[in-house]
Amino acid sequence: MYGMIHKSIKDLVTKTFGENIWNRIAEDAAVDPEDFLSLRHYDDEIVYRLITKSAEHLEMNTEDLLVAFGEHWVLATASEHYGQLIQAP
Repeated sequence: MYGMIHKSIKDLVTKTFGENIWNRIAEDAAVDPEDFLSLRHYDDEIVYRLITKSAEHLEMNTEDLLVAFGEHWVLATASEHYGQLIQAP
């Protein structure tokens, strides 16, 4: 999984719930809260841990968290960083 996914999870959590919650999630998931490069490939296990721990800390079920992430990806991450690609005919 590319770091852009991890960064988007972080963005969703910090914008919605705050930096402190993100730091607790990252610690519990055993990842550096600042150490994701968008185009670097990371082991898929990292994103699984981030999703699992985020759901636990945010008291959400995984399915609802993934739906929220998908909405965030399309509305925030993709449009902010890939807007021209999305709008291409």
